[in-house]
Amino acid sequence: MESGCLKVAGFDGGAPQAPSTDPNLKLGDEEVAVETALDMDMASAACPGCKLVELQLPILDAFFGDQAHLDAAMADFGTAVNTAAKLGASSVSMSYQYPSDKTVEFGQAGRDLFHPGMAVLASSGDGGYEGDQHGGWPSNLPWVVSVGGTSLFQTADGYTNTVWSGAGSGCETDLPGAIGAPASVSAVCGGHRASSDVSAVADPATGVAVYDTYAPFTGQPLNWITVGGTSASSPFIAGLYARGGHLSQVMGPNTMYTAPAGAFTDVTFGQNAPIRSCTPAEIALCNARAGWDGPTGVGVPNGLAGF
Repeated sequence: MESGCLKVAGFDGGAPQAPSTDPNLKLGDEEVAVETALDMDMASAACPGCKLVELQLPILDAFFGDQAHLDAAMADFGTAVNTAAKLGASSVSMSYQYPSDKTVEFGQAGRDLFHPGMAVLASSGDGGYEGDQHGGWPSNLPWVVSVGGTSLFQTADGYTNTVWSGAGSGCETDLPGAIGAPASVSAVCGGHRASSDVSAVADPATGVAVYDTYAPFTGQPLNWITVGGTSASSPFIAGLYARGGHLSQVMGPNTMYTAPAGAFTDVTFGQNAPIRSCTPAEIALCNARAGWDGPTGVGVPNGLAGF
């Protein structure tokens, strides 16, 4: 922090959240610390020269409650994204997912995540195919980049990506297609928002090394651990947006779909684990295929050509 490469603040730009004193919330702090370490490490790995900002939300926002609680938590995320914009951030990543809610989709919390010229990204989720009716907020918003996940394997020729079985995908039938997505993508959701838009490694079995020492509840620091999930892929892609630096034309995921040929490596093998079997009409939302598919979007980045 003394070098200026990391700033920690509250979601409204004020002081960071105070450590919890309640034992149950201490456990929550400890669990969220793993998420935070993963997010910051992946953003830094993608953009080692970037200055990172961690905006802390109230710990209770990490837990589901009644609808009023959920709406308040999502409003806090909106405030945090606005704060990031005021601080000059070029990209923002959110590794959380809340149930779809028209109140926030069409209300202030949803609008707060619309920031042309700043990349706003969210994890597509770790539950596989979520269905053809509603996706998880905020990755379901047309102006948010929904980041899916892959499994990354070493081969004799280098590395190959396949669909990670947990990669979130689905439709948001309350909302129109993703900004910039061709009609062929939104058509798989009847003209509505289809996710995801892009992907990176997320499978915990082929995951990433994260260092975490914050253990206020157990007193047993985890130190080096292997972590995965689309909570890894979203901040990694956010780091690439910042490192690439070509953000003036960014409006949601639009530049993912207009990138030059070869900017993304297509993922053509594997499927996620749907809650129920995909019908033939839904197969593109669950299975890898040539071109766009639900679990991996347009594919995985091939360097910075797409950013």
